[in-house]
Amino acid sequence: MSRGGQVWAVVLAAGSGRRAGRAKQFARIGGRTLLARACAPFLQGPAVEGLVVVTPAGHPERIEEVERELRAGMDGVELRIVQGGATRHLSAQAGLDALGPSCELVLIHDAARPFTSATLVDRVVAAAAESGAAVPVVGLKDAILEVDDSPAPGDDGRNGRGQDVRRYLPRQSLRAVQTPQGFSLELLRRAFREAGRPDAPDEGSVVLESGRPVSLVEGEPDNLKITSAGELEWALRRLREES
Repeated sequence: MSRGGQVWAVVLAAGSGRRAGRAKQFARIGGRTLLARACAPFLQGPAVEGLVVVTPAGHPERIEEVERELRAGMDGVELRIVQGGATRHLSAQAGLDALGPSCELVLIHDAARPFTSATLVDRVVAAAAESGAAVPVVGLKDAILEVDDSPAPGDDGRNGRGQDVRRYLPRQSLRAVQTPQGFSLELLRRAFREAGRPDAPDEGSVVLESGRPVSLVEGEPDNLKITSAGELEWALRRLREES
């Protein structure tokens, strides 16, 4: 596809933060929330004309603070804030439903990735404009095991005991998937209708399951996803040092 219409970004921030022990998207360091930092690369260049932030229910004051924070740094980018659903798929659908009428290419991004660069955003936009669907990936450094994750009797599985190793996976043919992921809006909506499922890990997988190809873009090692409490503390320390 050629880039003719508007490019919008959807930032998914509707998670409860259960694994991190709190709603990590609202954690604040150096006067800025992680959510605002995750949105920042979409506001740093001319590529993105609109931003939809998908938020959880039950945090009206925090959401108002984030909205003020985002609007203070926006220059010609339209902002819309909507409430997400119980799953990533439902939250992504809410974001798609809120896009502007002139949007033709959409970027889907995790609010849990506050270290994304504007350069990566530009790469994904260019690739998605050419192919219709593009996801950033990075190679794996560690050896990867496939295990039988059914715990043995009396073992809750958390310590790794009782899990049988099935095989080592060929690392050279595996990649870790990141966001932002970019898509023709028409293609992604069609994929959601045809192959969308509540437990889809991301939007690239939905497009692939609908039978359409997905192109790969070089990701960034620093574009880490913050999930656990330990990772959140590490991210906050890093951002504190950079402030």
